[in-house]
Amino acid sequence: MDTRASVQIGTLEVPTLAVSPEGVISTRVPSVLAPGSYDVKVTLGDGRTSVRPGGLTVVEGE
Repeated sequence: MDTRASVQIGTLEVPTLAVSPEGVISTRVPSVLAPGSYDVKVTLGDGRTSVRPGGLTVVEGE
């Protein structure tokens, strides 16, 4: 399995911390994201991509 991947939230590239053998990608959501809905794009090492429209919703914290 190819464990290379990049993740984009909206227009922001975020660091990929790990990719498990099962294909689960771990990352951190940056605090600079304003509340709202964001598309999430994953690009694998072989160039394949997938986009989840509205795949992440950021809500305002207390």
